[in-house]
Amino acid sequence: MVDGLLDFGRIERDLLPNVSRMEVEVDPWLDQFEARERARCAAAGCALSVERGGPLGSAHLDVGALERALSNLVDNALKHAHSDAIRLRTQIEVQGILTFEVQDAGRGLPRGTVHESLFQPFRRKGEAGGTGLGLTIVRAIAKAHGGSASLAAGPNGNGVCATLRIKTTEDSAA
Repeated sequence: MVDGLLDFGRIERDLLPNVSRMEVEVDPWLDQFEARERARCAAAGCALSVERGGPLGSAHLDVGALERALSNLVDNALKHAHSDAIRLRTQIEVQGILTFEVQDAGRGLPRGTVHESLFQPFRRKGEAGGTGLGLTIVRAIAKAHGGSASLAAGPNGNGVCATLRIKTTEDSAA
């Protein structure tokens, strides 16, 4: 929470969160992240599945910041989806972009919701609680890595698919 508030303080001043990139082997890091999040989801009565589009190799990342962003996306799916399944898909795209998709099988976004508005500070969906900073911080972490974050309706309009794209090279920050 403290890291989130510090990040938000920087965002409020039109600055990106500080990221400290280092070369990381992504697959072993993701194995550890997956184990922690799988346990957290199971405790909430939800199953987490992880699909990888092949080996992810190495990348220059701030794994602490990336972990905060991905945990925020899983947390949103747990709080808002009221679903018993969350899927995390990841792959390296041709341009050296590391892509993560967190998809739930819940009710989806209310009709008429402007997806971009959910990335605004203190904007919350429903009465599930939280600070309303999660998606704001996710997007800022993505931008600090030279990437992006977006939301879309899941397949057939069911659930939400949150996508986080991160450039994997050290010189790619915005």
